[in-house]
Amino acid sequence: MQVRHPHVRVKLVGEDGNAFSILGRVSQAMKREQVSEAEQKAFMDEAQSSDYNNLLRTVYQWIAGDEDSDDFWNHYERVDCDICSEGDE
Repeated sequence: MQVRHPHVRVKLVGEDGNAFSILGRVSQAMKREQVSEAEQKAFMDEAQSSDYNNLLRTVYQWIAGDEDSDDFWNHYERVDCDICSEGDE
């Protein structure tokens, strides 16, 4: 799987896991990295289109993690993640 915006870095591990908090951090990072408004809207629409698992799966598909969580975020086997593989069925 290719991350859509690998230059966008957001710390998720060890942070508030509330959906609104995650959306806010991702939104701020996308603005900071000058992701187009159309792409930001597309991310928000997709991330908010279903449940919490969909939110996490969408974040995983759209952005990169931060430097502190690279081992978890960028090297984690997607097929081992129940949340991430739900959409592959």
